[in-house]
Amino acid sequence: MKKKLFLKTCFTNAAVLILVIFLSNCQDRDDALQEIDYTAPAIYKQKVDDYWNELKLGLRPEQLSKIEELSTEIDINSLKIYNLRTTEKLLIANVNYLQGLDGVIKIIFYVNENKIVRSNIVTLKANDANSNYDKVIVSILNADNKDFSYSGEITFMSLSKIKLLYSKYNQGRITDNITLSPARNGSKTNKTQGSCTEYWWITRSGGEIISRVLLFVICDCSGGGGGGGGGVGAEDSKMSNCEGGTNIFLGGSGASSTTSYKPTLPLSPVDNQTYRFTDPAGVCTEYIFKAASNSWQISQVILPNIIIANNRDNYGILEFQWPANNQKVYDPFTHIFYRYDQGSDSWIGLPATDLLIAKAIEDNISDSQLDPCPKVILNKLKNATNCDIANIFTKFSASNVYNVTIISGNAGNKPAYTTKNSKNNYTTILNNQAYTSSTQLYKAANLLHEITHAYFLTLVDDYSGSQNPVVFNDFSVSFQKFVDTKYPGSKQDTQHEEMANTYIEAIGGALQEFQTGVPLSNGQKPDQIYTDLAWGGLIDAPIFEKEFPQGTNERLRIENRLASEQTGNIIGAGTSQQQIPLGKPCN
Repeated sequence: MKKKLFLKTCFTNAAVLILVIFLSNCQDRDDALQEIDYTAPAIYKQKVDDYWNELKLGLRPEQLSKIEELSTEIDINSLKIYNLRTTEKLLIANVNYLQGLDGVIKIIFYVNENKIVRSNIVTLKANDANSNYDKVIVSILNADNKDFSYSGEITFMSLSKIKLLYSKYNQGRITDNITLSPARNGSKTNKTQGSCTEYWWITRSGGEIISRVLLFVICDCSGGGGGGGGGVGAEDSKMSNCEGGTNIFLGGSGASSTTSYKPTLPLSPVDNQTYRFTDPAGVCTEYIFKAASNSWQISQVILPNIIIANNRDNYGILEFQWPANNQKVYDPFTHIFYRYDQGSDSWIGLPATDLLIAKAIEDNISDSQLDPCPKVILNKLKNATNCDIANIFTKFSASNVYNVTIISGNAGNKPAYTTKNSKNNYTTILNNQAYTSSTQLYKAANLLHEITHAYFLTLVDDYSGSQNPVVFNDFSVSFQKFVDTKYPGSKQDTQHEEMANTYIEAIGGALQEFQTGVPLSNGQKPDQIYTDLAWGGLIDAPIFEKEFPQGTNERLRIENRLASEQTGNIIGAGTSQQQIPLGKPCN
């Protein structure tokens, strides 16, 4: 018995020892991962010296003094190297002191094809003195929120100490954000001056813009059209007024334009092979090879927001005043779908799909000024299982992403109407002064009609570019543009009927799921009650008059259904076209 007990004890102790050793090894591996040596090889110290020397060439005395201060105060022995989400690497070094700046001061260098092409000063003020500042910088530039819990402030600046980006974080979440946002104004003051770029200091709190301040204007004094790239003397130092105005030095660019900065796609690629390329301005493009089409296709784009104004030919679609966090936009020319990240002040682009575009339209509907009841209705439409708002636009194969602000207010004698504010920006007023007895089903139909009407208006916007409100108020024009998305220029009734049926089935399906709570299965047609309500949105389209001429039973049925839901009363009582409201009023 003692022998058995002894053996049992030995085996138990051995098992514990093995477990301790195993856990110890695991901990050692974890510690090793945390203690990766990011010290930059000596060759990068030389690259920093070369970079300073290149920057100093041709600078004015006041600009030169700023570079001299940086090159003197940098602690070159603290230089570390990290990988970015692009193909570039990032060098980070401590800075002992810079006049006018406080907090922890760092300088970062972007390395592209073994050459430093850009740089910034970074200051940090953390709530926790033990923060890993390098990790904070890399996480922000990589738009990497995983395990990101920084609390404090961070500011990115040009080498001449012009603030470019400021963010305040609380446990990894941005609470305040300020960006230096460029906007081309195209104005000229003399024949030698090219287009000008305004630089605005845009302050956001809780995601909302609370102030806009114009800081300065940089003009192309060579008389050209402006553009990106170039060395320090080319693009980063421009007169704010070409006739003797002060000189603005943004600083931070050192790369000259060479053929080595053009993508060199691999020869003899295989299916799904990828290739990534980053230009000196920081635009990273990832390509994927598709054997079926024997072509390279873009699979991702990472685009710094600050370069857009100087590259309008390529990115004009993204020039917003001003982008909100997670704002989404579709570029129909490149078929790229972009999303804005305010933390890194950059756009991330992916190949567009119908679903991505449709979800963006749904996300861009603002309801902050809606009364409680219609707000609940709208959210129910957004969150439906199968027939949500995004599903409607997927069926439309929508190609425009636009913004709709829906508010409760006085819409006169109409239940609702939609107006254009600017290109792809619309406001819908839902009447809260009249139609107070209307059912929730009727209000849901109105919301869907107006949201899709705004989509039709984007198509008119693209076609005409007109500012004439008559163009946008003519529903026959906007519905024709909807038909044109599949059948350009078609006047054939069959094709108008096909597009009308696409609209009716999409809206009708959403209304049926809204009312019953039961999603339609694939291929299932909505019930007639809901398609009748959907036809209410096309009453002003020529196809409605053709399908339902005056005096027909079908037209009377549709009109009675609309009237019953609009008033909350029985319409046509005792007749063959009697309609009883299905929906309940808000109150």
